[in-house]
Order: sequence, then C-alpha cells, then structure tokens
Amino acid sequence: MICNIKFMNVKKLTLGKPRSLRRLSRLCAAFVAGAFSCGLAQASQLTGLPVMVGLDEAYSIKSNTSPLAIERGVKAAIDEINAKGGVLGGRPLKLITTDNQGVAARGKDNFAQMASQPDVIAVLGGKFSPVTVESIGEAQRLRVPLISV
Repeated sequence: MICNIKFMNVKKLTLGKPRSLRRLSRLCAAFVAGAFSCGLAQASQLTGLPVMVGLDEAYSIKSNTSPLAIERGVKAAIDEINAKGGVLGGRPLKLITTDNQGVAARGKDNFAQMASQPDVIAVLGGKFSPVTVESIGEAQRLRVPLISV
C-alpha cells in the first residue's frame, strides 16, 4: 500500500493545547490508526511482539506537569487499542519513554535512539519547541513520524 505522507515542519502544525486527556487520547489513537493504515510500521510480520510508540518529554523538570498528563493520555489510547485486539493482526502497542530534560541536544539524541528501534512507528514530543525543532532533521532522515503534542 502506498501512502502519501509528507514530513512537515513542526512550526506549520499547531494543534494547540488539548482540553482533556480524552481529546489527547483520541488524537493519539487516530494517529496510530492512520500510521498503520498507511503502512508506516517498520515491522510487518505478525510475531505477537509489541509495536512501540515513543514519548520523549522533560520529566525531570519538577514544575512541568505536562509530561505525566500526555503520558496518561497516550496510555489511555494504547489501552483502548489493545483492548480491541491491538494492531497488525493482534500485536499490542507499547509506550516507551525517555527524558530530554528540556535540552534540545538530548531530545535529538533520544529521538534518534528510539526511532532507530525496529518496532517503533512514531515518536511523540512534548511542549518544548526547541527540542522538537532540533529533532526534525532526524525524523526526516530516519523517516519516522515526530508528533509534537
């Protein structure tokens, strides 16, 4: 199946801040479903191994509460998808997380490390624009979607 998705500059995509975890979980579920319908997953064999979605956030900044809220929303979407049988013939989705500490260079390295794993279909990023912007080149090079939530 051919899918015509262009890797866009994150500055052009402004989704705004979600009003609820339910809205965020729907956004994540829609993306994950779209990624599979377009064949973006690198692993196509039905092995029963988890298909991973990465989340790189600034967990270590104590005053930043958005990483936990975003993680909860993503986990809610993943739980809903897994409860309905998973993806790719029964493979469960799994969330992997990294801490970029709000540092752009660390975020870029985290993205490259997660996106290089064979079963990672996308990496979600947080609210720090410099971290996301720094990772755009890696997203284009590795051809793994980077979504700023």
